[in-house]
Amino acid sequence: MPTLLTWPDPIAAEVDSAVTACLAAEGTLTPAEHQRLISAIDALQQRVATHQWHDDPVAYFRTRDLLTVAQFVETAAYPSQRQSAP
Repeated sequence: MPTLLTWPDPIAAEVDSAVTACLAAEGTLTPAEHQRLISAIDALQQRVATHQWHDDPVAYFRTRDLLTVAQFVETAAYPSQRQSAP
């Protein structure tokens, strides 16, 4: 996770916060934390879908990796609820 947080990015900070909260609570997020995580996932999915990545492949892989981590946290915290589309 530290290598994904090298740029000042509020969405990455939300994902980091969700990872920390999920680990601290042994897999559970509060409703507010879960909503922030869902918002972060949606924002990352939008970035992946709308950015022109040919000029910055590093940013693409960073965004893709953040999205993967966020989706893992969502699955860990709420395995039977909404699962984000890849």
